Amino acid sequence: MFTINSSKNLIDMTRYYFLGLIILSFAFFSCTDKKEVDLSGIDIEITAKRFEQDFFVISLDSTRQSAEKVREKYPLFFDLYTNQIISIGDLSNAAFDDYLRTFLTEYVVFRSYEEVMDTFPDFSEQNADLTLAFKHYNYYLPEKEVPTIYTFVSGFNHSIVTDEKLIGIGLDKYLGEDHPVYNQLGWFDYQTRKMKPDYIPVDAVAGWGITEFPYNDSVDNLINTMIYNGIIHYYTKKMLPEVPDYLIFGFSPQQMEFSRLNEESAWTYLVEQKLLFSTDRFTISKFTNEGPFTKDFSKNSPARMANWIGYRIVEAYIERSGLSLGALLQIQNYMEILEDSKYNP
Repeated sequence: MFTINSSKNLIDMTRYYFLGLIILSFAFFSCTDKKEVDLSGIDIEITAKRFEQDFFVISLDSTRQSAEKVREKYPLFFDLYTNQIISIGDLSNAAFDDYLRTFLTEYVVFRSYEEVMDTFPDFSEQNADLTLAFKHYNYYLPEKEVPTIYTFVSGFNHSIVTDEKLIGIGLDKYLGEDHPVYNQLGWFDYQTRKMKPDYIPVDAVAGWGITEFPYNDSVDNLINTMIYNGIIHYYTKKMLPEVPDYLIFGFSPQQMEFSRLNEESAWTYLVEQKLLFSTDRFTISKFTNEGPFTKDFSKNSPARMANWIGYRIVEAYIERSGLSLGALLQIQNYMEILEDSKYNP
């Protein structure tokens, strides 16, 4: 395990309470990309289509006829939802009516719908955030099509789904990190920390970026995965320049500050342990996927801290090369980014 920067970190929040307040304030107010761009000529307005509001009032007495009307209203999303999100097939399935009635009357599913309607009776704030994000998307990537956005309820199974021209947002996964239903479902704090409305634009934008700009390199190892995830974080920050870094990276404010203070130590550990070029799936997952923390670093570290390092490599590369976002997203050799970045934390 690497040596923690204990002279400045936030490991003991009781002993260093005042210092913690200063650091948290800095993390909250300062960790944003505030470079402004002119969006005045971009005529985009996102108004999410509230699919769940029509789907969950389907009549149980005339299930098929009601479902057909919903499909007519949401032709792009209906089949994706029934086939892939809730897995009951489509209207061509002879058993569709029975499957649909079972789904709509399932206690957990219907409760999730009720909780969504209580939490999101109005979606105007999220629409405004998504509008601003996709205005930036159009500014940086004018050749790309802006997706249609739908909201849905799946019984706590999906957060973000994407298809060729759309993003679906599972609102039952954004009820608030302290919502009692999540505790009743037995989820851990590190899982529910991101289940709040603040993460809707972040997750939607990042999910769309992964769909539109998938992993391009032919070599699948830890450093390439770190850099690819760093590219997605860089892109997401460009779309949401006013959002604090800790939300962009899915950290707590304390974990964000830990990552900043221990970037050099974490990088040194990965180099000295000869992990960067590992193709072992468990190793890659351990450093770049979700969890309570990164075991090899510290219990105070965030999971996916290696992705933060990947972002810092990408940031150094852009500073040296001046490459546009569009060109960055097309790179297929991630080692080029590492080598040309001259990364030295």
